[in-house]
Amino acid sequence: MGRRLGLVRAFVVALGLWAIGTASGGEPFTLKVTAPKELGEGTVVFPNRDDLGTGTFRFDMAPGALSPDRKAAVVLHSFLVEETPPSFDITVAVPLSNRFVSVELSQPAQTQRMYRGTVAMPQQFDPKRRHVVVVTFAKWKVTSVTMDGSSLGSVR
Repeated sequence: MGRRLGLVRAFVVALGLWAIGTASGGEPFTLKVTAPKELGEGTVVFPNRDDLGTGTFRFDMAPGALSPDRKAAVVLHSFLVEETPPSFDITVAVPLSNRFVSVELSQPAQTQRMYRGTVAMPQQFDPKRRHVVVVTFAKWKVTSVTMDGSSLGSVR
């Protein structure tokens, strides 16, 4: 089973690299995530500058960023891309009162979110460790959310 999972991961990485390399339209580009330093750092990669509804959000959370003594939800990222129509906004948040990660995608010119979904945190989650959250989205819908390389299940 482990070897099969390794082959699947290798295929997914190869497919992702192929998709970036063969994207039509605009050039690929990367945005740096602006978040408080104590939360960590990250990027959003778009394979095609003309398609802001498809990309990968990656955030490396600092150790303790999700510790139980925090009072407020941790908003991992929220940003706007205004110089490239259509504009884009992503918010990835972890309300500390429950064990879910919520993801929202939208175009700020619109009044409603284009996408909103949640996934459950891992049962064996250690809030004191460093964690890496990766959100992959295509056509304005989240296709996967992982933490430390493991899928957090299907997005609801």
